[in-house]
Amino acid sequence: MYLGKIFSTQLLDNQIKDNMSFILENTLHLFTLISGLTISPEDLIDSVIAMGVIINLPERFKTTMEVWLGKCKVEKTYPSLDDTWEVMRNFLQRDENNHNPNNQALIASKTNSNTKQYHQQKRKPKGDYPKCAPGWHNPLTRHDKSEFNFLKRDKNKKRSQKPIKSLIASTNKPNYNSIILDLGATTSMFNNPKIFTKISKLTQTIELADGSTILASRTGTVRIKLSHCFLDLSDCLLVENLLYNIISLGQILKPNYKLTSYKNKTFQLLDQNSNLIIKGSFECGNFEFNTENKRALTTVSHSNQSLTLNQATGHPSPEYLKKMFPKANVQSFLCNSCNLCKITKCPFKRSFPLPQ
Repeated sequence: MYLGKIFSTQLLDNQIKDNMSFILENTLHLFTLISGLTISPEDLIDSVIAMGVIINLPERFKTTMEVWLGKCKVEKTYPSLDDTWEVMRNFLQRDENNHNPNNQALIASKTNSNTKQYHQQKRKPKGDYPKCAPGWHNPLTRHDKSEFNFLKRDKNKKRSQKPIKSLIASTNKPNYNSIILDLGATTSMFNNPKIFTKISKLTQTIELADGSTILASRTGTVRIKLSHCFLDLSDCLLVENLLYNIISLGQILKPNYKLTSYKNKTFQLLDQNSNLIIKGSFECGNFEFNTENKRALTTVSHSNQSLTLNQATGHPSPEYLKKMFPKANVQSFLCNSCNLCKITKCPFKRSFPLPQ
């Protein structure tokens, strides 16, 4: 401030005395201020020269220099000549770019290109490329842009209910033995009604991977026989046109379960005790495994009937159960109560006292 007053004072012939008094007064204030500073003499001279340059700059530099001096005041630093020249050079560069028509056209072109690219990326579909999505044509595809209109959905079409999504589905000839663990399915779906132990009528819309829909006609409980155990699943859907049986991976995964793969060829699903639950192959990004056989699947309902008879008649052995119900189709079954008794039972006595 004092330097500004000193350097901006003009010595006029008729006011030399007053002008010199004014300069001496401001110089005294400046010396008083400098005496309390810790800046070195070299830096002080550099700062004084920088202030002289700033004061004598053209009017168009005024706003930029005021902002920079305000920043120096906040940071408690002194303006140097090098910093002053750096600020001036940046200002001149910006001013030149703003007045150059070619640069303005380039900036406008980049802005429009970035805006267009942003909107295109925002509308791009998820998944592998190249492919089109409803309302968006991928230029990398081989077909013409006019051919993708069939992908557009009818916005006025109302759906009665939210469809259940399945990532792996088809309407070709069903495969009854192959089962795929699907990360994208919200529920398990099967194409064979014979593996349902409990079943009831239902009408549910299923959305396939290609965007089309089919109907599920039944819902119920499924028991799948594997080589080492049975797998029971509830709230499953019957979709007879489904190419593969689909099990929702989220439906069978529990805390501390492990899904491991070996060289991206085979996989194993283990429980919290490292017991094997499912073992299969890793094909084309899908976890696929096969059931034990068709016959094992068709006898599940008979096995349930045998278990019911066993529990209702006091848990006899399968041999005695066949003698008690000769017309019933008694199949092998798994009864937890019978297994517990076999482990803990004691020998029977040779004779029993008759009731009095």
